[in-house]
Amino acid sequence: MAVVGLRDCPDNTRNRADFLDLNTGKLLTQQEAGSTVSVSHAVGNVAGVAWNKPKGVASVSLSVGRKGTTSWTTNFSASPAFWGPVSCSEDGIVFGVLLEPTPDEAHLNNRSAELLIYARNAQVPAYQLRVDGCGVSDPMVVSVSGYPSATGVYSVIAIMSTHIVVVDFDVSTSTGSLVFDKNDGAEVAPETAVAVSSTGNYFAVTSNNLAVDVYKRSGSARQTLFTKIAQLYAPSIPFAAVTPASLAFSSDPSFDPPFLAVAWDNGQGSAVAVTTYEVDGSKVKQIWNFTRTCSHGLDIVSSEDGLQVSSDGNFVVLGTWGCDLTNGDPNVAVFKGKGGDGKPLLSDSRPWYVWAVAVDTDPSHPGKAYVGAASWSSQTKAQPRRQAKLSESSGSPQRENHPGHRRKLATDSPSQLAMYTVHLPKD
Repeated sequence: MAVVGLRDCPDNTRNRADFLDLNTGKLLTQQEAGSTVSVSHAVGNVAGVAWNKPKGVASVSLSVGRKGTTSWTTNFSASPAFWGPVSCSEDGIVFGVLLEPTPDEAHLNNRSAELLIYARNAQVPAYQLRVDGCGVSDPMVVSVSGYPSATGVYSVIAIMSTHIVVVDFDVSTSTGSLVFDKNDGAEVAPETAVAVSSTGNYFAVTSNNLAVDVYKRSGSARQTLFTKIAQLYAPSIPFAAVTPASLAFSSDPSFDPPFLAVAWDNGQGSAVAVTTYEVDGSKVKQIWNFTRTCSHGLDIVSSEDGLQVSSDGNFVVLGTWGCDLTNGDPNVAVFKGKGGDGKPLLSDSRPWYVWAVAVDTDPSHPGKAYVGAASWSSQTKAQPRRQAKLSESSGSPQRENHPGHRRKLATDSPSQLAMYTVHLPKD
C-alpha cells in the first residue's frame, strides 16, 4: 500500500489521504483527514495530521492496519509543526505529534510548542510536553525511534521552536521522561531537521542550520546523558555553498550499525548534495557523497520528506525540484546506501516538482525496494504539501516494470505519484 497526503495550500482548508494499491496504483480508499502522514512499515498503521487554517484547527488521526480505515480523529485548536508534525515508530506502537497551540492576542509573538505522544492506538495522548516563551519561532519537526531500546523505551526527538528535546517514552508504564533539553534562546532561529536512530542510541540535528551534530546516548538507567560525537559539514561544491535540508537514519536495529544520510541545498537553488555515514560506537565514518549543480534553474530539497533511507540502510532516495525540468533534468534519484558509491541506481525526471519521496524494502526479496515520488505543478493558488509514504504489501508484487506505474491525483493542482521497483546490483 502507498499513502499520499494532499492539502490545498496556500488556502489550507481541505485535507485528504489517498490509500493506493502498491502494485497497480488503484485507489483503495480516501480519508478526509491527515494531509501529512507517517507510516509504520512493519504493520501498516498510518498517523496523520490535517490543518484547517481559517478555522485554526489541527486534526490528528490514526488508521490501524493496511485497509485505510480511520480508527479515530481528534481536533485541536492549533496548527501543525512547520516542517514535520508527525512521526511513527516502525512497529506501530508509538507515534509523536508536534503542534503549535493557537496563541491569544497577547502572545502572537511569544509562541508555544506542544509535543503529544500516543501509544497502542489509544486516542488520548499518553504524554504531553508544552514549551512556552518561544518568541516568533515555529515548532519544526518530530522524529520517533523505529523500535524500543533494550529497556523498552522509545526515543522521541523534537525541535520545539528553539528547544531541542529528547523524551524517553516507556510503553509499559505509559510514562515519558524529558532526558535532553537544549535551548538556544528565543532570539536564535530554530534548527530545522532532526533524525533518530533505530533504538534511540543516536540522534542527529542541524547545528545553526549550517552543519549537523551527531549525539550518542550514554549514562545509566537513572541518568541519561547525550554526548556530541561528531559535527558533519557540507561537501565542497565549487561556487555553491550548501546547508543541511533533511536528515534520515536507518530504522531497523537488526541492520546496525546505524546508517545516516544528510541532504543539502541552498536558497539559490544552485546545488543539491547527499552525504552518508555509518555511526558505530563513538565514530562517525563517511561512506559516500553525491553532488549536483544547477546553473540554469532552481534545484532544492523542498521538504523533510525529500530524503528517505530504507529501514535496512540499503537504499537512499532523494527528491528535488530538478533544476530545469523542460530540459529533462532529474528530480528523483535512488542510491545504494550501505556500501554504495554515490552513483544513482535510478535517476528519473518526473513532471513538476518532487516534494516527497518514500522507500520500503521487501523482506521476501532481499535487495529489492519500492520507491515512491510525489510531485505537483506550481500554479496560481497551488503550493500543495505533498507526502508519499509506503507500507509493505501483504503479498509479493507481480509488477516489475521499471521505472514503474504512475497515478495522477485529483486535486486543484496537477499532482502525481510515481512508483518504482529498484534492485541492488549483484556483486
